[in-house]
Amino acid sequence: IFNEIIVEGDELLQKVGTDEDREVALDVARQSITLAKNNDQTLPINSKNTKLKVHVTGPTSHSLRYQSGGWTIGWQGSTDDKQFTYGTSVLTAAKQVDNWEVSSSCGVDILGNGCAENMYAHLASEADYVIICVGEEAYTEKPGDIRELKLPDGQVNFVKQVRKSMKAEKGKIILVYFGGRPRLLQTMVEADAILIAFLPGPFGGQAVVDILTGTYNPSAKLPITYPKHPDKGGVPYWNAVTDMCTQPDDTNPLPHYQYVKCEVEFPFGHGLSYTQFSYSELKISAKQLVLQRSNQFKSKIEISVNVQNVGDRPGSETVMFFFFVENRHVTPEEKLLFWFEKIELPQGEKHTVKTELSLDHLRYIGPHDETHFLLQPGMKVKVGVGSDIDCRLEKSTLCSDSISIVNDSQQQYEASCEAACDVWEKSGCNNLYGLNLDKCWDECISSASIRKWGWNYVSCIEPIASDQDIDRCSSMRTMCRDVFAGIQPNATTNNSHSTLVFALLSGMIGSATIIHSMRKRRLPQREIEFTPLDSN
Repeated sequence: IFNEIIVEGDELLQKVGTDEDREVALDVARQSITLAKNNDQTLPINSKNTKLKVHVTGPTSHSLRYQSGGWTIGWQGSTDDKQFTYGTSVLTAAKQVDNWEVSSSCGVDILGNGCAENMYAHLASEADYVIICVGEEAYTEKPGDIRELKLPDGQVNFVKQVRKSMKAEKGKIILVYFGGRPRLLQTMVEADAILIAFLPGPFGGQAVVDILTGTYNPSAKLPITYPKHPDKGGVPYWNAVTDMCTQPDDTNPLPHYQYVKCEVEFPFGHGLSYTQFSYSELKISAKQLVLQRSNQFKSKIEISVNVQNVGDRPGSETVMFFFFVENRHVTPEEKLLFWFEKIELPQGEKHTVKTELSLDHLRYIGPHDETHFLLQPGMKVKVGVGSDIDCRLEKSTLCSDSISIVNDSQQQYEASCEAACDVWEKSGCNNLYGLNLDKCWDECISSASIRKWGWNYVSCIEPIASDQDIDRCSSMRTMCRDVFAGIQPNATTNNSHSTLVFALLSGMIGSATIIHSMRKRRLPQREIEFTPLDSN
């Protein structure tokens, strides 16, 4: 989209704000809202044959501003809902649902203070369902900085009070969070169902109610790890396998010697649906990824898994493939997502999802250099499917056997050689000396020249190869170690003339220097005498 050019009169401009355009915005909002919790199938709310009492409350329940956030209308968001020309809040959408007897109250404001207009708050205690919408103020950039992730205490305490006041045993609390970042839910997580809406925009209220009623089957997955504690332990999901938390044992509260995975509220990729999906038959086509120069280290293996909708309605599922590094020269990540695909499945239908794991997926910043992604012969990984899978701690049919990176039987891999030969090839200077990729590798790997190569050499030639103002090919040999000593330039190449002149001049200067030094040796040398200074 960044390369798309829109000029005045473009037909795309005519679609902005149309019914078609807004329908797309509503669909995107539906797909972005995550059903994070759904105890005892609280959702969807079925009111086809029964009239239900529904109470809508909370600071974000009737606010287009808070469900849209910053950079909407203005830099820090809108100052008033009257500035919106379209949109639907949760309360407005709820009032349009058949067989819902809707009441509402403010509850608390966005800062957690009590509202003056709370005359209907008592109706929450008699409701079949209480929809409590919490969240944070609209903001963006520096003015939105906060010192802690907790929501105002007033919002947290308000949810507690509603829970205590509910009379009907069947009464359910549904929590909806609107905000631009994950704020700690604390005891609010005890709600019967939770929707993480983040900032779905002006149509977010309608999207929330469509999910609550089952008009839309939720399919979103969290793009982050949702934290549980202020120290943000376990966040983000892309963390080192050694990032652990401690906990006390039964007898000694301190010190904590028991190391465990950090507890989070909801893991990366978490998200529920109103239907159920079954995974089976994870397959890999090979257990080795071979390091071959002939295919430029692009070896890959095929991976597949079967996914079936075993629930009672159609649904969409995002199938996620992770890999888990078992051994590496530097500390590996706990797990890494390398592929995902969203599929739609009617009730009962099965689909095979296929992908590939390549050597490029397994490159990492190595211990000897901080600017290149390298491969490691002997490294092993496992592939797992699903956001909650942990192939380190459990044996599962959704975890593959170990997959190893191995050297070609006749060719050795050296990361610095790959980087150096890549520089020579991309600069075009390899052609000047008749060095194809295999010959470059052979020169680097050979025992006679291995001492001349390494990451220091790579660091030397890289900036020279990218400098357009110098004779790069000659400079890479004269300004850095000449690892190709004895190999003369190819006279048929385009750069041969300038290179030949440079080489001749260098030879003449070198010869003159040698002759001059030899003559100096024959001349009598004046003796140097060190005389102590008179201290007086």
